Amino acid sequence: MGMVVFGILILLGFLLSMAANVTNIVQAFQESVTWGLIVFFVPFAIFIFVTKFWQKQWISRVFLMSIGGAALSMGSVVGLIATMPENIRNEVFAEEGYYNERVSALRNPVLQ
Repeated sequence: MGMVVFGILILLGFLLSMAANVTNIVQAFQESVTWGLIVFFVPFAIFIFVTKFWQKQWISRVFLMSIGGAALSMGSVVGLIATMPENIRNEVFAEEGYYNERVSALRNPVLQ
């Protein structure tokens, strides 16, 4: 049951973040075509745009909504992994025994 809830929260966080990002791009185009193109094509330019126009309430709110959606998704991924049954978790993280080695090292520390 917990996996379903966290899966839904991941999806909701992703949709919230994507909707806010699209809204930020639209706001940049509303400010000017130049800002819109910069925000659309230049990585991390949205941070400069939001910093420059932070006093405009709508821009700051939508940016914080985007950050909140991303945080909800990341937190839900952690919750999903924590509620995963052990046999599934071992299958997912069993790449070359890395997960099993780390868990056994944590469970059986060797004193030197």
